[in-house]
Amino acid sequence: MPPRIDWLDVKEELNQNATAASKGRCVGGYNAAGDYTDALGAPTDNAPLCLNIQLGVGPTMYIVIAVIALGSLLLAQLWFRQVPLSDWDSSARFTESVPTVVAHTTVTITPMESP
Repeated sequence: MPPRIDWLDVKEELNQNATAASKGRCVGGYNAAGDYTDALGAPTDNAPLCLNIQLGVGPTMYIVIAVIALGSLLLAQLWFRQVPLSDWDSSARFTESVPTVVAHTTVTITPMESP
C-alpha cells in the first residue's frame, strides 16, 4: 500500500521552503575574552549591529493565485458545457476531457438501471 500523503505537511513544507527566505549578517562579534568587537576586530563597548532580512509571500500574490484558480475553474466549466454528449452512441470510448490544472473529469459508463 502506498504511503499516505499528509497534504497539510506538504503545504507547510512548501510554505516554509518555497515561499519564504531569510538571511542576515552581524558586523563584529566577540573576542576570546568575551568582549564585543567591531567589524575590524577591535574591542568596543557597544554591541555589534545585526541585519536580518526576511522574504515572504505578500497578500497580492494570494490574490493573483485566487484569480488564476477562479479563472481556470470558469474556463473548465465553459469547456465542460461544450462536451458533446449527443455525439456518443455507446459504440466508442468517450475521450473528452477538461484541460485545466484545477479541475479534472471522471468518465463512468454503466448499464442503464431498470425501472
